[in-house]
Parts: sequence; structure tokens; C-alpha cells
Amino acid sequence: MPAVVDYRQRLASLQGAWDNLALLSHLGDDGTNLSSTREAFESLATRLVTHLGAETHRKAVLDCQARAQVAIDILVRNLFERTADIGHLAADDFLARYAREVPKLRSIIAQGGTDAEGARRTLAMATDSIQKRLSEYVAKYSVYHNVVLVSPDRDVLVQLPGGQAPAQTRDPLIAATLASNAPYVECFRPSDLVPDARRALIYAHRIGSDGTLGVLCLCFRLEDECEGIFHRLNNASGWSVLALLDDRDQVIASTDPYQLPAGARVPTAPGPNGGVIRFAGREYLAVTRSATPYQGYAGPSWRGHVMVPVERAFEPDPEAQRRCDPAVLADIRRNPANFAAGLREIPQQADAIQRDLNRSVWNGSVRLSTGSTANVAFAKALLREISNMGRRTKDVFERSIGELHETIVTSVLQDSEFLASLATELFSRNLYERSNDCRWWALNATLCRALTSRDGADHKAAAAVLRQIHSLYPAYHSIVLFDAARRVVAVSREDQAHLVGAQIDEPWADETLGLLDSQSYCVSPHRPSLFCEQPTLIYSAAVRARDRRVAGGVAVVFDAARQLESMLRECLPHNERGEPLAGALAIFIDRDGEIMSSAGATPDASGTLVEHIRDHLTREGSHAIRIGNEYYALGVKKDPGYREYPGLAARAAVLLPLGTVLERGADLRRPLPQCAATRDHARHDVHEFTTFAAGSAWYALPTSCVLEAVDARALQTITTAGPPWAGVIMHGDEAVPVVDLATLLERPSAEPPSVVILLRLEGRSRAIGLLVEALGDNPEVPRDRLMAISLLEQSAAALLVEQAIQPVNPLDGLVLVLNTKQLAGTLFGTPAAPVASGERAAAHLQRQRVA
Repeated sequence: MPAVVDYRQRLASLQGAWDNLALLSHLGDDGTNLSSTREAFESLATRLVTHLGAETHRKAVLDCQARAQVAIDILVRNLFERTADIGHLAADDFLARYAREVPKLRSIIAQGGTDAEGARRTLAMATDSIQKRLSEYVAKYSVYHNVVLVSPDRDVLVQLPGGQAPAQTRDPLIAATLASNAPYVECFRPSDLVPDARRALIYAHRIGSDGTLGVLCLCFRLEDECEGIFHRLNNASGWSVLALLDDRDQVIASTDPYQLPAGARVPTAPGPNGGVIRFAGREYLAVTRSATPYQGYAGPSWRGHVMVPVERAFEPDPEAQRRCDPAVLADIRRNPANFAAGLREIPQQADAIQRDLNRSVWNGSVRLSTGSTANVAFAKALLREISNMGRRTKDVFERSIGELHETIVTSVLQDSEFLASLATELFSRNLYERSNDCRWWALNATLCRALTSRDGADHKAAAAVLRQIHSLYPAYHSIVLFDAARRVVAVSREDQAHLVGAQIDEPWADETLGLLDSQSYCVSPHRPSLFCEQPTLIYSAAVRARDRRVAGGVAVVFDAARQLESMLRECLPHNERGEPLAGALAIFIDRDGEIMSSAGATPDASGTLVEHIRDHLTREGSHAIRIGNEYYALGVKKDPGYREYPGLAARAAVLLPLGTVLERGADLRRPLPQCAATRDHARHDVHEFTTFAAGSAWYALPTSCVLEAVDARALQTITTAGPPWAGVIMHGDEAVPVVDLATLLERPSAEPPSVVILLRLEGRSRAIGLLVEALGDNPEVPRDRLMAISLLEQSAAALLVEQAIQPVNPLDGLVLVLNTKQLAGTLFGTPAAPVASGERAAAHLQRQRVA
């Protein structure tokens, strides 16, 4: 993991510097002990490297999981359609008639005699006719490279022109199919029906009403199909190898035949999260996924498999790192709830350690200023180096966490685009089948006869055929046969029988009747129809009489509402409980920008989100968008089509939540100005101050009155003490009353107060605490930079401020110096109720502690 190794080396280097500073701190006279700080940073660095490694590993595994799962699921969806194809084609009247007549004709030819020549011509004509019909079928369903009809005696009766099946097959598939009562037989093994393939995927079905006329075999283009799936899923510039494995862990096909040759047996990592495997002398990160059943069909016991060389598995994607705008990343990072709990804690703990370190350095500077030591220069230089080292360490933590957040965000952006691409893939492949179905069924002899006959029996036969087809293809809402006058002749659904005789007044019906050949079809816009109240797509083809005249058409009414939503739901990411990710949304949009279907968000939220993203739907790819106070990753992909099917120019969009944005608060306080003396000022020309922030400004006090700064978490709130008293804090055995300086000065707080500065004011034997928001530094200020000041406003601040420090850069603003006498007078000069209550609270706590 190069990025993790880089940060581990940086942190190790910093740790060495901390060790040196911890040793040097014992030589200084400032009293600073770095042991706890060094140990805290060391512990946090270990946790950071662990989280970096875990998140890097998680991202790589999720990427492998997604591609392995999608590869096998897309294939299984395709094979499900093949199980329906074989059942429908096996019921074709022409095939049954041919299978019945061929053995008779061959017997006559074999006997010789006067009838042999006539039988030979009849057989040739019948074979030519049936080959043309099968060629028509494969011209539409181009996923098959051969269709073979075999007799019960294993004689090949007919196959596609150019087919390589032998005259007689030895494949046991024929006997197994004749003996089976299953709707189809699926086999994947060597077969002489496909002699040039190492292993062939074949779907078989019995021919004839009693199943004794023969066996029909559809030989699937498996390698061609795998190549298409792999091309869409595999990154050409990446190092991963995508493969399909059988139930014995043998490679069926892969993207790299040199690394994973067909037939090789591959070790698989156990569990859904994969692991490291060793193959051919090399280590790989590998993930193997089983298919998700579709419509109850789980396919063969095959699995999708992805493996990446371990030394390349965790390299950052340079393209992905440029996907998200830095301003967007900054917005998302500001809300720690957007990331895992372990990651949220690291920046918070780093901030707490840095605050403790700053306070220790600040206290060390105070002690050096108020004490006497012979080595002040060395001690102060050491403190400055400690402070700088703390900032550098915190910077490394922030940058590593920032880059990790960027990795997470860009990963979500990639996911949104990948899922949108998956949605369009499912969309195109499904509708490819619909365009094929309507054209093939338009060649059905029973349907053609019903359109050219007035016999009611023919119409009933056509309705029976439509019902039988519909039972094999659950993707349809209904199937309709209509004549040249656009009148409904038969329907597949009994509850739509009342529509028989009705005229179809929809544009697609007229377009169908004008189609020129059997390869043409038309598709309706996504609109409601006479046959479906909900918006749908209707694919239709012309049915022709024997004289090639258009006699009508057959239309398949797609069950769009259910099917499209099902596709989109499969594309939504899921949480650990298997539920769709909250806030995620997937939609299909037609070429006119109208919403075809959506899944994920609630209907109300879905409509709102769609309106906000409508302007972004013409831009392919992924990007982050903001909707209200939420950021989303939006992935958009265009319908790519499939094989010769061009698609509908529709688009899919997937919206994944990136997180809630916390609005930026106004910067109420400018940074601390530089106030320290330059080297040309003599020691007696400078005054030492301690600076701190309260409200919207920076303030200073003479260092001589400061005892030390302590963490405000030890502050105990006393409800009986009113403003400006914040409570009481223990300092040794003394209970010290603490005043909230921002409240006393009547200033709005810029951030929650976190530090209490303990003072001993002039004329007071007991200490007093000031609750402030941040510590500054302890500058030595030249006398000529101190200027008298008079605030025009009538406020507590006007009474307590008498001087200001003019910084090195006059544009940086002033640091206001509090008058200690005036502060003491304001707090203790009169027996005001708030003051008295604060004193009493401290005394009460002191008595409790003594008791």
C-alpha cells in the first residue's frame, strides 16, 4: 500500500524528532515534560496507519466484489432468457413438422426405387426452408452460433448453414434430454455438436407434442458473451484480471489468457471479502462471487472471479483523484459524521493533544518569563521547536486524514458511475431481447394463419400461442395480435379478452404496418397504452402473409413499471443488513428527459431530488452536486445498446449520499498578529505579555500576573453563581473561582472556550481564573509598540482596556491589553451579587474538599 507506507515513514521520522525533543526537554529549565505528548502522538500515529490500511484494503476489496458480482449476474440474466428461448423455439410448428417428415424421407431415399429422387428433392427443399427459418432466428437472436435439430437416434437432421456438427452425434445430451421431464436441459462440457470449442454451453429441449420427435439444441456464444461483459467491466489500464469460474474452480474465460488460461484451476479465497491467494508463483488479492438468482433462476454453478497482483492492488487511481472539487471535499470533511467513527476520533484526538501541547509550551514560556534561569535563550528556542514540531505532526495527521477522506469520496463517485453503467447495461440487454421476441413471433405460422383466416378456431389457436409465450416470458404485461385495420385479434391475458375487436389508435400500430422486412421493428414512446394504464414500452413487428403482404402485427407490451424498477433496485448499494442504502436514488430517463422509473428514495424525496438534478442529466460521468444541505455523488451513463441493438438513447442516473454539510460560521476573530520584538531592541525596552483569545478579539495581560493555563474540562459549574462567573476549578488544594471573559466583556464567543488562565491580581491573595477560547503566544513587546487606547463604546470592554499592542504589520489589527487593576476592581471592588456568589461558591467547594 504505497500511500500507507509513505505516511508510516513520515510519522516514523516525526516520532524520531519527538524522541530527540523529549530528551532535550530535560535539559531546559521551563519544566515542560514531553513524555505524555510523545506517547500520545505515537499511539495516535499507530491508529492512523491502521485505519489508512483498513480503508485502503476495504476500497480495493469493494471494487473487486462489485465487478465479480456484476459479471456473473449479467451473465445469469442473459442465460435466463436462453431458457425461455429454447422452450418457445422447440414449440415451433415448422420444426416439429420437419422432424416428423425427415426420417420418412431418408428411409425412402435409403430404399432407392422410383420415389427416391422425389424424396431427395423434397428433403432438399424442406432442409433449405428450415435452414432459412433457423437463420432468420439467429439473425435476431445473435447470441447463438448454431442451432441443431437431432433425431432420437442421434442423427443430425438440420443445422445452420456452415454448422460443424457431425452427421451423427455421440453427445449423451440427446438421451438425457429425451429422458428428462424438465422444461429444458442445460449442459456445459465438450461436445461434438461444437467440435471447435473446448467446452460448449448448450440448451436442449424435446421436439413434438409427446416429446419423441427429436431434440433441439441451441449452442450459445459463451466466449463472445464473456468478452463483451469483460470489456465493459475491466479497466484497460488496470492490473486486475476478471474471470468466470465453473463449479470445480476451473477458468471458463478470462480477460488475460496468459495470467489465467482457460481450463486452469484457480484457488479461491474463502468468504465474501476474499483474501490473498497464490497462483502461478505470484500473490493476488482475489474475490469470488456467486450469482444472485434472477426470476428464480440461478444459472449454472458458476462464479465471477477478480484477482489483482498484491503489489498493484492498492495503488491509487490517478484518474479518480481528480474527480472531486477541493471546495466540495472541504465542505464534506467539515462534518465528521460523514465518516466512520474510528476516523472521526483521530482528528479530534490530534486536536486535543495539540491543545495540551500548546498549553504546556505556553506555560513553559510563562515560567521562563516569571522565573530566573541562566539558560533562557536555549529554553525558549526549545519551546519554539516543540511548538513547531507539534504543528508539523498535526499537519501530517490532517493531510493523511484529508487524503483518506478524498479516497472515500472519490470511491463513492466511482461507485455512482459504475452503478449507472450497470443500470444501462441491464436496460439495454433486456430491451434487446424484447426487440428480438416481437420479430421472431411475427414469423409464427399460427399467428399468421389467424390474421388471414376468418375461422374463430384459428383466432383461439392464436390466443393459445400468445398465452403459452407469455408464460415463458415474465417480462411482459401482455402480448397482442392485431390485423391490418389495427383491430385486436387476440391477447395473451384473459382479463383483456374484452379488448378483442377494439381498434388501436396509437402511432406505433401504424408504424408497424409500414415496416419493410422481417428484421425491422418499432418501439413506442414510454407512454400509457390501451393495454397498460401505466407508462410502458411496446415493441412490435409486422406479420406477413405467404405473399409477403403485411397482414397485421404482433406487439409485446413490456411490464415497464415492474421490470425497470427491479433493474434499478439491483443497482442500488446495500448496507450491512442487506437493505438499500438510505438516501440513494436510481432513475431511468428517456431521450426527452422524462423520468421512466425510479427506485430507492421515498416518492416525495425522489421527486424533489429529480427536479434538482435534471440539469445535470445530460453530462455523462460522475460528479458531486449539492442539494440543500446535502452533497450527493451523481453518476450518469447513456444507454449503450447491446450487440446490433442500438438502444433508446435513454440514460440512467444513480445518486449516492456523500453527507450533510455543516454551514460555515462567520470568522468572528482574525488570526493572532505578530507582536514579538525584533533583535535590535534592548532587553530593558520590552515588556512581556501573555496573549489569549476571548470573544471576537485577542487580549493580553502582563506575564508577571499569570500563574499557568489549565484545561477547561476540569471546570465545575456552580448553578448558584450567575454571570459572568463560569464556575470553580481546583488548583492544587485551592478552589479558584473562574469568570467567563467573553461574558464579562459582553462579546460574542467565536468558539467554545477551552482554557482557564490562572492569575494573581494585584492586591489579591487568592487566584482568579479567566475562561478563554484559545491561547496565543508570550511576546516581548517593545515599549514603542504600546499605545494608549480609549474605546468609544460604552461597555465592560471599554472600562477594562487601557492599552493596545500595535503588531509588526499594522494591517493585522490590535491586541488589547487588559488593565489588571481595573479587572480586580470590576470583579472584587464592590460587593455586587454576582461577585459575592462566585466567592461564596469557591469557599463552599474549598470547605467540602478540606472536609
